[in-house]
Amino acid sequence: MSSTGWSNTEILGYIPNREPGEHLLLILDGHLSHVAVDLVEWAKSKDIVILILPAHTSHVLQPLEDTCYGPLEKIYNNFCQKFIHTNSSCITSYDICGLACKAYTKALVPDNLIAGFTKTGIYPLDKLACPSSLLVPSSAFTPEAHATNVPEKNDEDSTLDGPIATENNENTELSSESPFDFLINKLNQIKTVKCESKKVRKPRRWVGKVVSGRAITEPENLKNLKSYIQESSSSVCKVNKYTNGKKSSSKKLKSKSKTKSKASSSTHNISSPQPGSSRINISDLSTGMSSCDKMEDSEKCCVCNQFTPKEIRDSNFLEFTQWVQCDTCAHWVHLKYCTSVRVVRLGDKFNCIHCKQPTEE
Repeated sequence: MSSTGWSNTEILGYIPNREPGEHLLLILDGHLSHVAVDLVEWAKSKDIVILILPAHTSHVLQPLEDTCYGPLEKIYNNFCQKFIHTNSSCITSYDICGLACKAYTKALVPDNLIAGFTKTGIYPLDKLACPSSLLVPSSAFTPEAHATNVPEKNDEDSTLDGPIATENNENTELSSESPFDFLINKLNQIKTVKCESKKVRKPRRWVGKVVSGRAITEPENLKNLKSYIQESSSSVCKVNKYTNGKKSSSKKLKSKSKTKSKASSSTHNISSPQPGSSRINISDLSTGMSSCDKMEDSEKCCVCNQFTPKEIRDSNFLEFTQWVQCDTCAHWVHLKYCTSVRVVRLGDKFNCIHCKQPTEE
């Protein structure tokens, strides 16, 4: 686990025991933390070959996608359901780690790990394990691709009794074309309009063109990666230089005006409620009065003289306060916290500690 909790280049340090001169194949996706130059050079010095999966293929070629992560999700959900039924309580942040560790040790077993590499055809090598149809990108509708699926025209199956009316030059004319041909012509017109109005854009620069589907520890690929990072850093420096030179004065003026407005608003609006951390009202602290002090006595609990019990205020979970009214004095009391009574049903009588008779105690 890294210090920030996110994946970076510092967490890859575990190396299994190997014989001298034996290479290790490490298959990763194209995350930026996996293509750092320092990491690649470190892996090359340790005889580790880093192979980056082709872009948009991790759902098919990643070994742990189906055989490990899928069972892990199902096993974790089953453990959560059993925990809820057994303890009759919700799952808190303190329970997640224990449940996840149990599911992890049960799902990521050697058989599932081996099956992941076998299913993707990585080891043993099988080039036909993943059919190419799974990696075909989506394409727009074309009449040629669906020409074989067009039903034959029959008079009995026709849904329209006459031709279609179209508008040309503000005059309504009747067209003899079929509904299918009409829609195909409209689609082609939309395509041509989009192609004509499409602006010429510069080719997109992204790291996937350099590392996708390649072993980045190879000298040539490592050289291309270094040149890409160098070009990217130089372009970023140019942009920062332009923005700092052109807009620094306006930013300073804006920051000064913001600080002045904040100072004036803080001096004039001290009495108005201000947001604070941990559900604390800053204006209440400044005046020395709590929110409960401003309430009437009838709105507070007649036992603890508070609107919310201390146990709920100090709790990290969302819990609703339950109240019960005294039948004698009509004051309200916190159930479960300020009285030993936990449930009051219809028809039950309740008396607070001030109205209880000696025999009731």
